[in-house]
Amino acid sequence: MDAQGILLLVAITFISWGGYSLIREKNQSYAAKVNGITIDWKVYDDAYQNAIRQYRDAFGASFRKR
Repeated sequence: MDAQGILLLVAITFISWGGYSLIREKNQSYAAKVNGITIDWKVYDDAYQNAIRQYRDAFGASFRKR
């Protein structure tokens, strides 16, 4: 499995986890809680977008966000 396949697997995991969280708690105002620390949606989205940007820079045209 190449790096793009691994990234896709990680992305699917986070997307499915996030979708489940939205269904479970519709009034939830945060993306996650880790060891009692709340992670806001904006912080999560900024980190996600930064990761996508880094992979695009590293893999160029061969990286496609699905």
